[in-house]
Amino acid sequence: MELRHGLDLRLEQRLKLAPQIIQSIEILQLPVMELRERIEQELEQNPVLEIAEPQLEAAAGEAEGEGGSEGAVEEGSEQEEFSDELEQLLKIEDEWREYLSRSTSSTAAQEETDRKAEALENTADRPPTLQSYLLEQVAFQNSPEPVTEAAKLIILDLDENGYLRHPLEELFPEEAGVSEEEIQSALALVQSLEPRGVGARDLRECLMLQLDREDQANRLAIRLLEEHLEDIKKNKLPKIAKKTSQSLEAVKKAVEKITHLNPRPGALVGGEGAPHVIPDVEVRYEDGTYSVVVEDNTVPMLRISPTYRRMLMEEGGNEDVRKYIQKKVESAKWMMDAIEQRKSTLRKVSQAIVDFQRDFMEKGVGSLKPLKMQRVADAVGVHVSTVSRAIADKYVDTPQGVFPLRSFFSGGTISTDGHISSWKTVKDKIRDLVEKEDKRGPLSDEEIVEKLVQEGYEVARRTVTKYRKALGIRSSRQRKQY
Repeated sequence: MELRHGLDLRLEQRLKLAPQIIQSIEILQLPVMELRERIEQELEQNPVLEIAEPQLEAAAGEAEGEGGSEGAVEEGSEQEEFSDELEQLLKIEDEWREYLSRSTSSTAAQEETDRKAEALENTADRPPTLQSYLLEQVAFQNSPEPVTEAAKLIILDLDENGYLRHPLEELFPEEAGVSEEEIQSALALVQSLEPRGVGARDLRECLMLQLDREDQANRLAIRLLEEHLEDIKKNKLPKIAKKTSQSLEAVKKAVEKITHLNPRPGALVGGEGAPHVIPDVEVRYEDGTYSVVVEDNTVPMLRISPTYRRMLMEEGGNEDVRKYIQKKVESAKWMMDAIEQRKSTLRKVSQAIVDFQRDFMEKGVGSLKPLKMQRVADAVGVHVSTVSRAIADKYVDTPQGVFPLRSFFSGGTISTDGHISSWKTVKDKIRDLVEKEDKRGPLSDEEIVEKLVQEGYEVARRTVTKYRKALGIRSSRQRKQY
């Protein structure tokens, strides 16, 4: 095979998105709080973009309409002062750009500082981590220093549920110089801390740590954990009663005590709190119709600075500076157009969803209909990917509560009477049947299918099994109560 160097001409066509289109796509899929952060970032990077205060805008309009000769004199003198200052700054371009940044960002910087201070004051303090919580307890223990240091190492190895990630022999190799007695003392120290159950190496040890061995009432529960944990998981209580020579009632009480123990004690400390959801859309009922309002009260209004607009209109000046300002003005316009387009698209998509899911707005989740994104896309006149981006990570405030916009899209099944029901409705029916079943003779998946058919829902057994597992419902054998 011959290898050679050469130049070849090639003609090809490529599909490439313009920067403003990419920006519009990014803005569209941002939730309201992330949109605000994106705007604040743009305000820092683009000096010609500023926040428009509605009161100031109205006052400026009145001043222009009613200012008279006195207002004209003030405006003229202000322009003369600005022109004189501009002539001086144009001598050195670097100083001029620094002036632009300083003059336009001073007020915005103060407002930004106030907003950040307000956000910090209204933000809940983060809870302590599991490790910091346990280390604080160890600091108050009067243990020998080698034991305390070994306990700290064990604590740092715990996962978020409170279990040891690695075996003790890996944490304390022989070259570490920690004796076996000190290691066991350190482990016992960690396992004595609150919440009880942390420092365990497996589920059995975690649950046993939460039971007081000195309490005679816990003897059977401890024995069941030591010898019959797998049978407890499978709900084989008669088998356990026979092997332990205990009455079924005594086994039931011991198992009930075990079920009240926490298999994830570390999760009680630290972790992240529930996120604070701010709906992007609100559904309002007026005159017999449901209308959609895009919530933008937390999103600042933007405008292009009048100072820079006047500078572009003036004759003369530094051409490089003019091009720089023109570029920033175009970028600001793209940003403002993208925000407005996001608002318009989100309103149209949300209104189409609300129109189709009117029964849900009036009756609740049980009346949710199957809905595909393509149907909304056709109604709005956009591509289905636009619908997907518009509803991404966004919530809607409805008369039935706050829901993710994505939750209104699901498949469904046709009942015997021709009514179309969403899969979510079918799941709710399965949950309701299980809640009302006889716990001494729980419904099998086949029996649940029969019940659903009687109510007009044609569902396969494997579908019921899949939904039961998704709902966290155990099998009929595991649900049985003796």
